[in-house]
Amino acid sequence: MRSQTLLLLEAIDKVDYQQGVKRLKNENIYGSPFTVRVYDPGRVKVFGLQDCGETGGPIQFSVDTTEAGDGDVDVIYDGRQMPTRVSRSGQLHQVSFMPEGPGVYSIEVEFANMDVPGSPFTVEIANPAVVAVYGDGLEKVIARYRSRKGVK
Repeated sequence: MRSQTLLLLEAIDKVDYQQGVKRLKNENIYGSPFTVRVYDPGRVKVFGLQDCGETGGPIQFSVDTTEAGDGDVDVIYDGRQMPTRVSRSGQLHQVSFMPEGPGVYSIEVEFANMDVPGSPFTVEIANPAVVAVYGDGLEKVIARYRSRKGVK
């Protein structure tokens, strides 16, 4: 019967560590040193994601993993893998996707297969061609400026 030993390492920085492991008789264990990838999804920053948008255009935002370590960024919206473009420049990931139509979208952002702070995010997409605005006081509104906020 083989005995098992648990080895605990405390990582100080988000880098790849190599750790040599020896048996009690000071013999190297086969395959040692082992590389351990260290990351912290809690240090991922998501920015530029608006809470509303319009049909016909992409939704774009950025994911910064500089302080989180090296890992993959995955974006899933509405609970399914949809066509999403993630381009990477160093530790900054630019995300873009085209919503299928108007509605409320739930956008999950994962780093190294774990949710990042604030995920899932909610974005409401409206079709400006079918929005109707009515009520008292609208005759005094200056119509030259386009609003990015949704009307409820």
